[in-house]
Amino acid sequence: MYSAEITQAAKWRSMNPGYFGGWVLLCDGVVTGWKRELKNPETEMPGSLAINEKGEVFIATGGDESQGATGWIKQQE
Repeated sequence: MYSAEITQAAKWRSMNPGYFGGWVLLCDGVVTGWKRELKNPETEMPGSLAINEKGEVFIATGGDESQGATGWIKQQE
């Protein structure tokens, strides 16, 4: 379901070798950053994705554009 996004995150990792582990962040199909730990959902737009090196995908849920998301939910593979 998220194969294109997982591929995009893996490509970003290969182009940015200084970032080990953690989570690549995507919003509207664009890489927006990287986090060491998946916390503080309020810093992300609802609907943003976080993808780790294993290809696990979490989506930022709840909240709104001005206050950010309220949580992270793991997506099914």
